[in-house]
Amino acid sequence: MVMAKVEDLLKLNMKTFANIPLRLHTVDDIKEAVKKDNKQRFSPLEES
Repeated sequence: MVMAKVEDLLKLNMKTFANIPLRLHTVDDIKEAVKKDNKQRFSPLEES
């Protein structure tokens, strides 16, 4: 299992499969994508 902070991922100089820069997304965008992932490849882990 690999864990990463969403905030750190959004700072990367990378683009999504749809060619959209990661930095244009929000944490809420990522949470929604995780919910909609049919294969359930990702799961959120909330920090306390």
